[in-house]
Amino acid sequence: MLSIETYSPKGLIVKGASAEQAEAIRAALGVAVVTGYNSRFGGWSFSRKREDRIRTLVADLNQDALPGKWGVLAKIEASRAAQH
Repeated sequence: MLSIETYSPKGLIVKGASAEQAEAIRAALGVAVVTGYNSRFGGWSFSRKREDRIRTLVADLNQDALPGKWGVLAKIEASRAAQH
């Protein structure tokens, strides 16, 4: 189960996400978004500029967390393919 915590006025931490899930969130937010694993806070850091979108994506990932089901990743890939 993924969770979101605020760690500063400008930053969020997404805890419980695999590297693949963090990359899916980053990709859905756009190519200019930078993220990285923050070992101090134990999760993936994101800017709060896109907090609403991040919360939506994390909720989708939590819904799709059943074994073998990656619906949100498929949606992201389809969205990216449609943009090109």
